[in-house]
Amino acid sequence: MNNFRAEIQTMKQAPLDAESTLCHWRVKQFLEKLNRQPHNKVLDLNNCALVATDIKELIAILPLLPDLQELDLSWNDFVGGALQSLTLQFSHTQKLKVLRLNNCRLTAKDVTFLGEALEVIPYLEILDLSWNNNIGRNLSSLTEKIPKGYNLKTLKVTDCNLTMEDGKSLAQVLNRIQWLEELDLSINKSIGCSLKSIAQELKYVPGLKVLNLHMCGLKQDGFQCLDDAFQYLPELKKLEVSCNKDIGGGFQNSAAHLAHLSDLEVLDLHQCCITEEDMAVLSKIYPMRCLITHQRNILL
Repeated sequence: MNNFRAEIQTMKQAPLDAESTLCHWRVKQFLEKLNRQPHNKVLDLNNCALVATDIKELIAILPLLPDLQELDLSWNDFVGGALQSLTLQFSHTQKLKVLRLNNCRLTAKDVTFLGEALEVIPYLEILDLSWNNNIGRNLSSLTEKIPKGYNLKTLKVTDCNLTMEDGKSLAQVLNRIQWLEELDLSINKSIGCSLKSIAQELKYVPGLKVLNLHMCGLKQDGFQCLDDAFQYLPELKKLEVSCNKDIGGGFQNSAAHLAHLSDLEVLDLHQCCITEEDMAVLSKIYPMRCLITHQRNILL
């Protein structure tokens, strides 16, 4: 009787094993064509020169990767315009933690479809959308869909042509991503106009460790708005405000607030027109910290 039951179990298991083998073969064949190694948790197709037919194959294999945790489609132009079909498959990859879509020529509609897909990938920790110009003026299509208490820890939107309105929409969502540790808004020259709105909401992300505002068009008054937020960021380790020439000369007013950043390891101020008075103030606050002032590290 025991032998009979074992045979029945084997017969049931056989089709499952065959299906699993077929799935593995399809994924392996697709990746070998692109000179990439298969991995059940990581799908790295960064700079693979994907064409339309590749995107269709990718859409077909995503349901075969239920354990996928990292998906990188960066630097592939044909991803732009195809995100609706791709995101519809995210319901099969609910363990996804990392999504990188750098320089994919995303369209305004792609941003909307991505926003709608966020609810089916609740464990997402890293979202990198850098170098997609059409995110500018459309960021709210994404941020409005972020669920309250979302697990996001890193958000990067470098050089996305963000506007003042985009900055305001980002500010409104910070209270829903309270686990955020890294925020990269660099090379968005209009974002400085909305820094007051963003700074006021930083109190909702007390675990923030990296804030990148490189080349964001900051002015002295905007930086001083940021000063007020420092008291809420006790874990901040890196503050990048380089290439904002108009903030130089205003650090005497920032001294008290900067002193709250007791864990700060790097303060990048290169090409900020820092004056001797600024350096005197900073050296008193951070006598043994790393300041980057002229494109080199200076240990004071």
